[in-house]
Amino acid sequence: MFGQEKEGSLIGILDQTCCAPGARLLRKWITQPLLNKEDILKRQELVQIFFQKENIQTEIRDILNASYDMERLISRLASQRGNARDLKFLAKTIQSIQPIEDILTTIDHPSEYLQHILSSFKKELFMLGEKYNSILQDELPLTIQEG
Repeated sequence: MFGQEKEGSLIGILDQTCCAPGARLLRKWITQPLLNKEDILKRQELVQIFFQKENIQTEIRDILNASYDMERLISRLASQRGNARDLKFLAKTIQSIQPIEDILTTIDHPSEYLQHILSSFKKELFMLGEKYNSILQDELPLTIQEG
């Protein structure tokens, strides 16, 4: 489980994620399971909502599939290993995931966990992504020396 081999493992059977952050989250959930019964029930409730509303699941999967790996981009930028392209990809990803908030608000279900997810969407973040996306050119050099 802790190696890179997925075939024949629990993660190999369960992993139907469409993006690297989702795969990392699933791996974390499997290797560090919830212990509190209430938290487990909240998560199960949310999973059930997505199983019942397959169209929403598909829409969100399509958005995430077309996004860059935000965690890796932020990590590269924070460690000063990133470049202007990473910043542009981060801005594009922030903008591309904004419709997920709209999709989630269409779910008519009083899930506390879902409300928590919705509250984590910050308008300021989307505005920042839009600002950087409009400022940065579409074609950016890979290194600072080229710009």
